[in-house]
Amino acid sequence: MSDTGKKEIIEVLDLYLRENNHHIPQSELRVQFLGHPGSGSFRALTDALDHLKVPNVAAEVNADDTTLGLLPQSFFAWVSDGGRNGMVLAKRVKDEVLVYKSVDEQVRYSISAFLDMWTGLVVLVEKGIKTKLDLFRGNALVSGLIALLAVVSGVALYRSVTDWYQLGHLFLSLGGLAIFGLIYRSEMGLNSALISKICGEGEKTSCEDVLASQGASIFRWLKLTDLGIIYFGSLLSFWVLKGLGSDFEVSMVYTGSLLVLPITVYSIIYQAFRIKKWCRLCLVSVLILWAQAGVVLASGTDVLSFSWVTSDLLGESLSVLTVISAWVILKKAISSSQSLQNLQVDYFKLRRDFELFKPAYLNQPKLSYAVDYTSELVLGNQDKDCALKIVAITNPSCFYCKEQHQQLVSLLSGPSEVQVVVRFSVNYQNHEEEATLIAQKLMEIYHKADSKTFMRAWHEAYSNMPQEDWISTWGQSDDGEILLGLEAHRKWCSEQGLNFTPVTLINGREFPKQFGLEDLAYFTEDLTELTG
Repeated sequence: MSDTGKKEIIEVLDLYLRENNHHIPQSELRVQFLGHPGSGSFRALTDALDHLKVPNVAAEVNADDTTLGLLPQSFFAWVSDGGRNGMVLAKRVKDEVLVYKSVDEQVRYSISAFLDMWTGLVVLVEKGIKTKLDLFRGNALVSGLIALLAVVSGVALYRSVTDWYQLGHLFLSLGGLAIFGLIYRSEMGLNSALISKICGEGEKTSCEDVLASQGASIFRWLKLTDLGIIYFGSLLSFWVLKGLGSDFEVSMVYTGSLLVLPITVYSIIYQAFRIKKWCRLCLVSVLILWAQAGVVLASGTDVLSFSWVTSDLLGESLSVLTVISAWVILKKAISSSQSLQNLQVDYFKLRRDFELFKPAYLNQPKLSYAVDYTSELVLGNQDKDCALKIVAITNPSCFYCKEQHQQLVSLLSGPSEVQVVVRFSVNYQNHEEEATLIAQKLMEIYHKADSKTFMRAWHEAYSNMPQEDWISTWGQSDDGEILLGLEAHRKWCSEQGLNFTPVTLINGREFPKQFGLEDLAYFTEDLTELTG
């Protein structure tokens, strides 16, 4: 496959993956797919997808119209056209098949013409989950919208009040929403220092017992906490709308502040005689509701004087429904997030359990360390009989090798018995390729400069610094002996079947893919004892 053809197939592969919600950096596709010994083959494609953890399947099917109709709209196919074999992206469009020569160039074939050149070999990928981040392309838009909403609401609230009584009612609404927010956090088990201080456990006080009691719920799906958040949220919604120019009458809201008083009486009686314990946060919320009622009475407003205007009632109803809908969505998101956090805690407990790691590790085949090159790049413990020897196969152009690099740096700053041997899997035959130039120069710096200089160059090579800038800063090496070393590294990788980067070997065995390299720090002591 020519260099131009390689570039085009990578672009087409990137298009296919993005259409199926798999977002892999194109540079990483190039490193992994083209770095495979069988570059350009179906095996190289499936191996690369497996390495990048993209679910896929390769199959040989009947090259007929019926089978074509059962396949997804897009798929990679192996075709034979005029004696030339190759891999293409095929897409069915009505009664034709689009064959992508490149992202910008497609050739239309009739179904019969496509079937004539299709060999029946296909590669399919599973469709990934489209995340919400895909819709926003980052957090900047979301953050901007939230900031804009906060500014508009703040200005509206400032304009909404016309006397001290209204101002007092508004601030109490803000306080009430904050208190019920704390109550909800306590219900979810998200206790903070502030909640712990307010709800300090005692013989007669326990927020947890009160909030978990049957009386704290009206229905299984509706709690007094929900009502409190909806109530105070609706009050704030009223004041915002009033500040934006709505003609809502204040007396309507004041009436609501008096109608909720029976609930406060119920709360006190229930805590005093049923639970026989007090929830201090609940008592604060009761005080706020009483204070609001006091503001209403002190204002002298005739709460029954408002007119039953249909438009006002409809507006208020829509406002309350909006608050209810927003809270239902937010509550579900918070609950899902909390469940996910709990699952993550359990997941990390399992993943960092050495007794689970051990069989997965020992199941990996033992590989040979021997490489036909004596001048290795060794970091950390220099003892050849080191109890914990890590071999890192890496490529400076590999996107995921940056994460491997960070983990290696972390390990090197830990126990002194850790030894890291760095071996490069680069195209040693192409002396102008950036990855080759960087690897060659890094090895030269390692052997000719001090360790501090090497570490700085090594860090920058795997940072976000553009590769051309790194080469401009550190220069190029003309040491032919080092190129022989890179050749020995690549040949050793091929002999061991290590065709992708990054790969990490621990005492001759590949680190199990179902575990994260960041977990290695939890296993160093056990691995030392295992191989000691």
